[in-house]
Amino acid sequence: MKYEDHFERRPDVQDGKPVIKGTEVTMVEVMQVLATGATVAQVLERYPDLTERDVRAVIAFAAIAVD
Repeated sequence: MKYEDHFERRPDVQDGKPVIKGTEVTMVEVMQVLATGATVAQVLERYPDLTERDVRAVIAFAAIAVD
C-alpha cells in the first residue's frame, strides 16, 4: 500500500493540514480517534466518507513516522 496516495494538502481545506483525499478529515483526527482505542470499524462509522484503506494508510504513515 502506498499510504501517500491517500493524503493531500490543500490550502483551502483545514488550513493546509494533511487530509484524507477528497475529504476534510485530517490525518490527526483519525490518529486521535484510533488512540482512544477505537477500531477501524468505529472510525469508519464516525467518518463514513473514509474507506478501510484510508484508515490503514493513516496507521501505516504513523508507523513509519515513528521509525
